[in-house]
Amino acid sequence: MSSNVASHLPVPLDMLKRVLDTVGIFDVGSAWHRAKRRAAARLLISAFQRGTCSEAALVTILMSQIEMLSPPFPCEDVDRWENEGGGVQPDLAAAPETVH
Repeated sequence: MSSNVASHLPVPLDMLKRVLDTVGIFDVGSAWHRAKRRAAARLLISAFQRGTCSEAALVTILMSQIEMLSPPFPCEDVDRWENEGGGVQPDLAAAPETVH
């Protein structure tokens, strides 16, 4: 039999979740985390369909490609957001207000 059986089988969802969690790509509610988790899942599904079926091997593949899974938006956008105050908590202790 020359056909690759793994290419026709779905990836077990529980295994996919364990591999993602092991690598540290957790299921967090932000759009950035969801996009990164989806990209990682696509990479794992592709590896599984090419015949890599062990969790340890999938973790290794994902770890080796982790830098490829960049955020879905340019870093300049994040920098601009932070520069405009998006990433800064106000320092409430610096200037106490008095209410009259």
